Amino acid sequence: MKKVISTMMLLSFLLIPNFVDAKVEENNMELVSEKVKYYKIVEVKNNINTELYSLYSNNNNYTTYEITQEEYENAETGMSTYGGQIVETTYKKLSSTIYSNGAYYRYKTILTWKNMPSNRSYDIIGIGYDSTISILSSMVYSTTYCVTNGGCKTISTYYPQYFNNGAGASFKLPEGNLSKLETTLYFDVKKNTDSTITSLYAAADYSHATKSVTVAQSKKYSVRSNGILLEGVDAYYDGMSSAVASWYGNW
Repeated sequence: MKKVISTMMLLSFLLIPNFVDAKVEENNMELVSEKVKYYKIVEVKNNINTELYSLYSNNNNYTTYEITQEEYENAETGMSTYGGQIVETTYKKLSSTIYSNGAYYRYKTILTWKNMPSNRSYDIIGIGYDSTISILSSMVYSTTYCVTNGGCKTISTYYPQYFNNGAGASFKLPEGNLSKLETTLYFDVKKNTDSTITSLYAAADYSHATKSVTVAQSKKYSVRSNGILLEGVDAYYDGMSSAVASWYGNW
């Protein structure tokens, strides 16, 4: 009888999914490269005022600026008015990191909002890379958000896409009065060549939907070596330069 019970316990153990926390696993990996960028996005909610339009807008009524960490941390957030028009200024931080465990490398990006965007539709996050590598494992995605005066939750619903030189995911931003909003994407990569690789880079990128879009529209993009390339949906998304982490060595 004891033998039967022991066998059943062993089978039960083997059938338990092997979930590994990414932060715990990365404690056993070496951070070999990191690039962090900070952005200020000024969006005109309507373009009736021609002076305001010429100052702050392009075809999408927004302009993106790269700013310093100090400006990001000290920025005052919220809506404002100019010439009777409503202007929304949002701030984002995008990190790109490369980890190594000696056998393979992990590419990871995190997008953090300093203040919450008013439009919550399907955003896109991705990482581009060169042709000397390819994805070893499926991407891992999550969006963590905290409700003001409430608890925190994690969203894991997303729509992944894989390309020759990158991978990305589109996903729905959560609604409500939020105090935190952060999206993470990572995957491990392997070599595509028998030759020694002397450099790696991870081009992290993010596109925020400034208008309501469908899931189908959010999938109209590709991820290339320099980041996200929108395909016919440019008018629905803002734009920002990618954050590129670079590594040099021998692999």
